[in-house]
Amino acid sequence: MFTAGSSQDEDPGGKRKRRTRNKEQMEHNKINQQKYRQRKKIENVELQHAVDLLTAEVAALKVLEVRCDSGLLNHLQIRHSYSILVGQQSGV
Repeated sequence: MFTAGSSQDEDPGGKRKRRTRNKEQMEHNKINQQKYRQRKKIENVELQHAVDLLTAEVAALKVLEVRCDSGLLNHLQIRHSYSILVGQQSGV
């Protein structure tokens, strides 16, 4: 049975030894870290794009809400206006 103080990874002073890595392991870790950072950058760009699209959609909906509340639009006009506003906001 193992107890908390009987690990082979500890020196006589009770502190854990640091893991030593060879040059190949460090290079492999460096490359994997670079790939990870690149994936995260891409993910952040995609998320920001989604936020921008949703922000534009909210703005379009607010415009329609004001028009609808003022009684200027009927149901079909609202649907048509919404598609036009979202298309303009997203650059289509």
